[in-house]
Amino acid sequence: MKLVRPFALSVNATRVFFENCAFSGYSYTSGEGFKQYFKNYYIEGCVYFIFGEATVLFEDCAIHSKVNS
Repeated sequence: MKLVRPFALSVNATRVFFENCAFSGYSYTSGEGFKQYFKNYYIEGCVYFIFGEATVLFEDCAIHSKVNS
């Protein structure tokens, strides 16, 4: 049986751009893909919520780590 992770955001593209959005999860919230650009972005999670091998640029973003969740 293959383990399937419940991603809040899963990117399968060469280049992507996200603006004025928010993602909230526990783990595996944002990751994978190749080149990603986030502007005016909010992300929160607990463990491994930003992960993968992508090249990522965050501009004017808020990154929040949940405590005791």
